[in-house]
Amino acid sequence: MKYILVGGTGLLLISPILVYLYQFGFGIWDSHDDWAKMGSAFGGIYAPILTALTIYLLYKQLTLQREMHDSQVRLNVIRDTKDKAKETIRAIENHLNLTNGQTTNFEFLSHILTSDEDEWLMPFWFTNKTLKVNFVWLFSQLDTMKTLSDSHVEYLVAYQDLVVNSLSQFDSHFLKLLEAKGHIRAPNSIKHFS
Repeated sequence: MKYILVGGTGLLLISPILVYLYQFGFGIWDSHDDWAKMGSAFGGIYAPILTALTIYLLYKQLTLQREMHDSQVRLNVIRDTKDKAKETIRAIENHLNLTNGQTTNFEFLSHILTSDEDEWLMPFWFTNKTLKVNFVWLFSQLDTMKTLSDSHVEYLVAYQDLVVNSLSQFDSHFLKLLEAKGHIRAPNSIKHFS
């Protein structure tokens, strides 16, 4: 396509010269009027051609700049989301490692999720609101990246990276249980760890 466009443009630019040479011949004219007529003919032919070519090139340049801007915006969103997700994962990990009596929050929450003692879940979240907010935020970012991954591959890579980062910090069984029974997600929401 690129070669056809370049070849067509070259042919478009050279054809008026060839037609002029065919019609009036090649030579150096003695008369100033002959030179003026030739210049006027070429100017009249090339001005619209070059104007159209310039408009086309400006259009292509604007299109490429818009694509680059959109790509940069996507990359900035992804970078910011990944940075915030890493901070959130660290905050969750720190909060889960806090000791509540003789057990850590992680051990206590894991026990609640693996047992049928759902009545302990609401009091746990009530006393650990920051932890719940961080989990809700993390899952919402996973949802967003998963939804956007259908439109651009950059989002798919970011989504997979967030899943891998989450799995590297927390046990996959724990995340599956939290997703299914943790009361931090709607029952019909996207499953990331199942």
